[in-house]
Amino acid sequence: MALVAALVALLLPGCRRETPAPAKALVYEHPNYARLSPAELLIEGQRKGVMGRKQSLRDVRRVVETIAPLVAQSVEQEAIQADLQALAGGRPVAELREELRRWQEADLLLESGGDPEAVSAAGAVGVAQWLADTARRAGL
Repeated sequence: MALVAALVALLLPGCRRETPAPAKALVYEHPNYARLSPAELLIEGQRKGVMGRKQSLRDVRRVVETIAPLVAQSVEQEAIQADLQALAGGRPVAELREELRRWQEADLLLESGGDPEAVSAAGAVGVAQWLADTARRAGL
């Protein structure tokens, strides 16, 4: 027993409980803007507008789950295929269709967060934020 006590007395003073280092906070690090492509600069310019909202994740989820399927259907409509062909300018129509789909989803996220009940301070309504006069002229 005395031997165990002596060993413990020899070993324990060198043992101490280390306090763990505090965890690093997750902080967004701004990129070197001088090295970004024009597309990356555009995305960075929208980051706060999208991710700075209190309900960003809800809005992104709504666009992905509800709005994106409607946008995908819209770019496949037979009535617009000739226009898409003309707009494609020699590149594959499928490529243009995909690009339009992505841009439209991004626009609807920024405009309204995908909320069909959204009303802006200017009186624009719905997912695409149409003003009444513009909607009437477009036949909506």
